[in-house]
Amino acid sequence: MLLGLNLRHLANICGKVWSKYTIIFFSLIAFQLSGQTFTQILTGPIVSDASASINQAWGDFDNDGDLDLFVPTYNEVDRFYINNGDGTFSQVTTGTLVENTTRGISAVWGDYDNDGFLDLFLTQADNWSNTLYHNNGDGSFTRLTTGAIVADGGNSYAAAWADYDLDGDLDIFVANYNGNNRLYRNNGDGTFSNVTTSPMASIGGEKCAWADYDNDGDPDIIILQGGANRLFRNNGDGSFSQVTSGTLPNATGGNPNWGDYDNDGDLDLILTRDGANGLYRNDGNGSFTAITGQSIVTDIATSRDAAWGDFDNNGTLDLYVANSGTNALYLNNGDGTFLAIQTGSVVTNSDNSYSVAAVDVQNNGALDIFVVNYSSQNNQLYDNDGNSNHWLAVDLTGGMDNTPGINSEVRLKAGGVWLTHQVLSNDSPLRLHFGLSNSTSVDSIVVNWPQGSTQIITDLVADQSITITQEDATPRSVKVINDPTLSVNYAGRGIAWGDYDNDGYPDLFVVTKDEVDRLYHNDGDGSFSPVTSGELVTTVTHGIDAAWGDYDNDGYLDLFIAQTDNWSNALYHNNTDGTFTRITTGAIVNSGGNSYGSSWMDFDQDGDLDLYVSNWSGVNWLYRNNGDATFTNLSTSAVATESANSSSAVWGDYDNDGDPDLFVTNESNNFLYRNNGDGTFTKILTGDIANDQDYSSTASWGDMDNDGDIDLFVGNYQAPNALYRNNGNGSFTRVTTGPIATDDFNANSSVWLDIDQDGDQDLYVACYNDVNNALYRNLGNGSFERVLTGSVNNTYAGLITDGGNSIGVAVADIDGSGTLDIGVVNNGTTPTIYQISPTGNNWLAQYPTGSYSSRQPVGTRVHSYATINGTSTHQVVDAFGQSGANSSSQTVAYIGLGDASSVDSLVVEWPSGAVSRPTNLSINSLSELSEPTTVPPVFEKLISGGISATAVTGYSASWGDYDADGDDDIYITVYNGNNLLYRNNGDGTFSSVTTGSIVTETSNSFASVWGDYDNDGWLDLFIANINQSNWLYHNDGGTFTRITTGSIVSDGSNSYGAAWGDYDNDGDEDLFVANYNGQVNFLYRNNGNGTFTSMTTGTPVVTDQEYSSSGAWGDYDNDGDLDLFVANNGTNALYKNTGDGSFLRVSTGDIANDAAYSISAA
Repeated sequence: MLLGLNLRHLANICGKVWSKYTIIFFSLIAFQLSGQTFTQILTGPIVSDASASINQAWGDFDNDGDLDLFVPTYNEVDRFYINNGDGTFSQVTTGTLVENTTRGISAVWGDYDNDGFLDLFLTQADNWSNTLYHNNGDGSFTRLTTGAIVADGGNSYAAAWADYDLDGDLDIFVANYNGNNRLYRNNGDGTFSNVTTSPMASIGGEKCAWADYDNDGDPDIIILQGGANRLFRNNGDGSFSQVTSGTLPNATGGNPNWGDYDNDGDLDLILTRDGANGLYRNDGNGSFTAITGQSIVTDIATSRDAAWGDFDNNGTLDLYVANSGTNALYLNNGDGTFLAIQTGSVVTNSDNSYSVAAVDVQNNGALDIFVVNYSSQNNQLYDNDGNSNHWLAVDLTGGMDNTPGINSEVRLKAGGVWLTHQVLSNDSPLRLHFGLSNSTSVDSIVVNWPQGSTQIITDLVADQSITITQEDATPRSVKVINDPTLSVNYAGRGIAWGDYDNDGYPDLFVVTKDEVDRLYHNDGDGSFSPVTSGELVTTVTHGIDAAWGDYDNDGYLDLFIAQTDNWSNALYHNNTDGTFTRITTGAIVNSGGNSYGSSWMDFDQDGDLDLYVSNWSGVNWLYRNNGDATFTNLSTSAVATESANSSSAVWGDYDNDGDPDLFVTNESNNFLYRNNGDGTFTKILTGDIANDQDYSSTASWGDMDNDGDIDLFVGNYQAPNALYRNNGNGSFTRVTTGPIATDDFNANSSVWLDIDQDGDQDLYVACYNDVNNALYRNLGNGSFERVLTGSVNNTYAGLITDGGNSIGVAVADIDGSGTLDIGVVNNGTTPTIYQISPTGNNWLAQYPTGSYSSRQPVGTRVHSYATINGTSTHQVVDAFGQSGANSSSQTVAYIGLGDASSVDSLVVEWPSGAVSRPTNLSINSLSELSEPTTVPPVFEKLISGGISATAVTGYSASWGDYDADGDDDIYITVYNGNNLLYRNNGDGTFSSVTTGSIVTETSNSFASVWGDYDNDGWLDLFIANINQSNWLYHNDGGTFTRITTGSIVSDGSNSYGAAWGDYDNDGDEDLFVANYNGQVNFLYRNNGNGTFTSMTTGTPVVTDQEYSSSGAWGDYDNDGDLDLFVANNGTNALYKNTGDGSFLRVSTGDIANDAAYSISAA
């Protein structure tokens, strides 16, 4: 115990009781490490000036480009060394930093006053006051003597700078042993305020480390306290919440150090401690997984500190651990595992090491290792001689805010691999080092600055040090429109994006009430010019909503305007020369009412756009396009017969049947109409989605969970919003947790978009009645986070703070950058366009042009398949012109790809029914999608002729020409009733067969399969039944006889499916029967004489007990015999035919291991 400093306890922070070791002297020692050499430096003051040192702080205090060193000491004068730029150092022996004895424990560099020079904070023990040294910019320092930050006494063991409130200046956290911690908020004037209400300030601590572990843009903090770690999440509003659940908060405490060792874009954590250290992999969803079974977490030592660094420049972070005794070096194998290095002085010297830093002393691109030792032992410098791998070093200069760029995230892409580092003041130094392996160039660098800007730098050569200055950055969201001609009380109501002049840039139309509407021409350079001539922009309107749509298929967008107060709606025809003509005839423009919304869609899929108009009072209107530029009001349609104060309507194919369905928001119950595919609609009456009674104002379709079907957001007035998850079976489940589903504000309009291009849909909501607009970021796990003021690097501050009286919101890529920009129309203030800067993620944009569909094929569905962050991702994006209420967006399918450098496949479903699969896709560009010129098949639902007129609980249908007349007949299995057989009359009609046991016996039939099992030229029929014996009908030449003998018809089970196939190649059809409820399946070998033998042994096909629904034969390996695939509720089964009448179950590959509730296979 020395002068009150509990060194025994300080050792226990990171290891057990320390003891003295004999100092061992070395000559120059080199050792080989993964292709590079380290040399221990034995001369110079930084390795020969022994002291009671515990920590170190590297920083370029004089801005000369090389890193200088400050070493705090206990009960001695601190040490300060200036880097001479040649690998040597000069010790500073005069001046404020080194003139007094201190109780120094730790030190951190940070520019607290944003003057461009690093200042220094020193923590002291034994109730000595901490010290803040101001850098005067001339090589000297001034010690601050006033303020709580230097007057509060304590046992301060650690400190770290961070701009936790994202106001542009650095705050500092101080960990105090045997006392409360301190959080000092920078007031921006050179003074600090002690934040006593913070939960971190109500406990003590010995170590601390800031990092944005959840990637929401604000720094979180972990604190070592009393043998346990305390993790606090930054809420983005200046407050913190303690994380108490999960692996990390319940782990044994240790000295924390953050680093992304697995290159997945989030920071992982090493905890060094007495005994085995802990490595925790960040799972990317706010939780951590403890790594086990590796030497990096099983080696036993008294560990005090660790440093991440890519010592071999291979693109992955290695780890060096400072111990009491021999230190440890672990090389990253690149697969999540590490190799412990056993030889070389860097891991064989035995010292009382307390601190380590990975630092490039000579600026030669190879990270050196500096180790601080206590007990008056010399500190150690191990010089890395480098190898043939490449590198890049990055310094940040933050302009007038947070000049060192602390909290910034830097993502670098080289050789197709993304690397992620954060600038953290608890790590020394602030300079970032990237190993590039064999890449000689850098594709791109993305810097997310803390104060709301993003910077992208491309095409850099490797093997250099660069400085990135924030003044060159582009704010992530920028307002780019300002129209001084608008009145102070401008009554904006609706907003619609559309490229009316076909110049490749979306233009903007803004609807007003009691004023003239506004049309803004996109000039292609990020600016907009008001169009001031023409009836479209010179006539006072009572407009509420507008929608662009090419109703006459001439290739130019026309415009519909919905008006209220019994004013007739307006339709403007685009004359193709930049002017418009108002249409004055027809019901579509002469039906006076209170129209609140409009949406174009080819609902009957006849190749031209129809229009739905929602009315506040009175029935809604559906106008069918007659194909000759006129419209018919379908007043008897189910979607146009109810009056419910409707505010908006959105089309979307929620049941994936290929035709657009319709959702209408109302003052009370909303309406969901299913498109029957024949020009009619059925109103859905069941489920929350149809029965929730809220005052709904907006709705937007989007596949929020990437499961292949579109979900629905409904914004409500004076009630919580609603989010309905599509279950994939025609029903929905209302999501009841999370801010997206519980926020209660006056939502007025909404739109889905992948704002951060990470591969999932985020949501933006425009709000009324002095409520800020809301941005919900999709976390990729089925949940959402509301982006609050100051969070996500303050990236979207304007988007989430400029609200108040917003009426409509719609998106378009105004500059072709690949990010969807956001237009917001407001009541009482000018419309705003927020230009969103690129995120650095990849993207794909597809602009569809129809041929057999309408020229503007609204509703074209794009399926994207890509590997994003190592996960196969299926995205569904519809090219809709609609968004939410009072809005319509650009008719383009924008797909965020995250780190995917290519798209595995793209499938496009056109409104006509055509399907195309474009190839040679170019990412990060806008491409035109052209509908195939081949006439797609057209299907029409038969509403007469016997088949469709029969209402049954049908489970399956099978085609077969049972009467050998050259056309296929159909058999339908019915549960708890008589099965049905329809004979094809050859003229497109069918006749119901009503005689014979094949249609007169009551059954619980589930499936049927045709097959000529006796090779007489007539198709026989096998029927799989539930809870009763299966049936086999022999075809006698157009009539049937039920077979009543043999196991094939006496086996009773829960048979769900069957398949004929000649698996033994003897010339006759054998039969497989799939059974449910965990029973064995059946395989019947055809004996060739009209009988069958049940195969009960010798093959897993009939011994595996599964929940099987169907089977499918196919020779997948082209060896001449049929293999079998079985669809199960669980893991599916693939059986390889060995050619000798037996089968082997395939155990490798996705096809044999994917677990799902599979129903059928073909």
